[in-house]
Amino acid sequence: MGAATALVAVGVAARRRRFREPIAPVEAERTRVQSTAKEALALLERANLPEDLAKEVVSQLRRLLLDEERLLSARHEVRAASLADVERERDDLRRQLDAASDPAVRDALQTSLKICESRLTGARERSVAAQRTDAQLQMLAQAASGMRDSLARLQQAPEALGEYGHLRQSVELAHRHSLALEQAAEEVRTLA
Repeated sequence: MGAATALVAVGVAARRRRFREPIAPVEAERTRVQSTAKEALALLERANLPEDLAKEVVSQLRRLLLDEERLLSARHEVRAASLADVERERDDLRRQLDAASDPAVRDALQTSLKICESRLTGARERSVAAQRTDAQLQMLAQAASGMRDSLARLQQAPEALGEYGHLRQSVELAHRHSLALEQAAEEVRTLA
């Protein structure tokens, strides 16, 4: 249980530093992937697996936690201004423009509206990136859950050891997808 707690605590501490969140109890901040990784490590400690396989499981869980951390960071960065907030600003500017009669005020509001429309385009792109990131986080959570469930099955039926190859492929696929999504999010951040 000590290795599981340490692995999860490292992930939580890294998130705190990255987002400068106030210190809170580790249990309260644990993500789904972190919780599942902790459960998987607890199962691993009770399982009688070959050492190389146990090391591979720990390595894959670490990879999932690191991928999650990168995606959480990307999601935090692309959610700067919400789409709804910018749309409200645009609607407010339109109302002000409709009500304005002074040419200088109308000119300033038209310029503001153009800038806001540009921001709205960026917010839409960030919204799509955030949705993709959330989907990717869900995939990582499913991969971690699959590892945990597989370890539970292995503990109950050690003859099922051959199923780990399929699990390893799922985690590798989730890792490749998260890297690709992170690159896409980086492109969106450069557009914003």
